[in-house]
This record gives sequence, structure tokens and C-alpha cells, in this order.
Amino acid sequence: QDQHQCFQRWFEFIDSTDSVQSVVEIGCGLAVGYADFFKDIRYVGVDIAPQLIDWCKSHRKNPRHDYWADDFIVKPPREKFDLVFSQGTIDNTHDMDALLRAAVAASNRWVYVTAYRGFFPELREHRITWCEEQGVFYNDLSPLQAQQTLEQCGCQNVTIFPSFTGRDNVAHETVIIGSLPHEAPLVHDR
Repeated sequence: QDQHQCFQRWFEFIDSTDSVQSVVEIGCGLAVGYADFFKDIRYVGVDIAPQLIDWCKSHRKNPRHDYWADDFIVKPPREKFDLVFSQGTIDNTHDMDALLRAAVAASNRWVYVTAYRGFFPELREHRITWCEEQGVFYNDLSPLQAQQTLEQCGCQNVTIFPSFTGRDNVAHETVIIGSLPHEAPLVHDR
């Protein structure tokens, strides 16, 4: 399954039951797909690479959108969002738990994070690996440690599960979803 389609289906369900008005993406790159998907709501793309953010600012013209060149872990966002999401960025960050804590701190409702390198239920702690040759981290996420971190930050209903990719090299990615306490609107039967 395409992980972006899985996320979009999840978002559509959540949005249909409890309207989401603002979203921030950690590690947005060129905001491919999401600038269009979130065209009608407040969307902020954050990336550590200023050249990518400069491109987004020049080419993505939506008055409801903004793009920030920041290290989301080091520099907290300037506002809170209904949903904080990140796809395939946590695997390459210098501190996986710090990214999760920053995501919770920036959210007032939902956190959705995927780890692209696989599903590692046997890991009790994250496995952090620095690749000197490429100048990047390649990390394996511990579902247990991620759940503990999110719960310590106040997340409820933390769900971490493998999502089938259909690829031979990585059969499953890890999906992490957490919610924060908020008052949902009453839904009445019609």
C-alpha cells in the first residue's frame, strides 16, 4: 500500500468526524501531494533544508499555506496545529524521541508519524546509526520506546502498527498515531 494514500484515508476519516483546520508537516521537502491535498485548510511545511523551503515559497502560492526552514526539534513552531504529521523523516533525524516530543508540543489534537525503514517490534530502544559516508542517520524505531515517549508527553490512544508496503526490500513501514485530549464536537444522529 502507498503510505501516502493510507495517511490520506485516515485523515479524511478523522476530518469527517472532527474537522481538522490546521496541519503542519515535519520534513515536507517540496510538499509534493500535500500542498494540493490540504489546499482548503491551514498547512505549514517545515524542512531543515532551506533550498527546499525557498522552492516551496516561490512555487506554491496558497494564502492558507506557509513554509518554514527550521529544525523542528531545535526550534519549536510558532503556533499549535490540529494535526502534526511526518512521513519518513524520523528515520533520519538525530533524535527520534525529540521529534516525537516536538510533534506533541506542536499539536492540540493529533500526531501521525511514519518510519520508512521497517517495523521492529523486537527493539526495546531505538537503534541509531550514523552513516559517515552519506552524512545522515539511518535509524530503526522501537515501537515500545516511541509509545512510552508519546504517553509521557500526554498522548492518549497511542497506536503503533506495521503497514504493508508491497515492496520486497521493506515489507512494512511503521505507523504511529497518537491523540491529545480535546473536546470533540457532539455528533447527532439525523
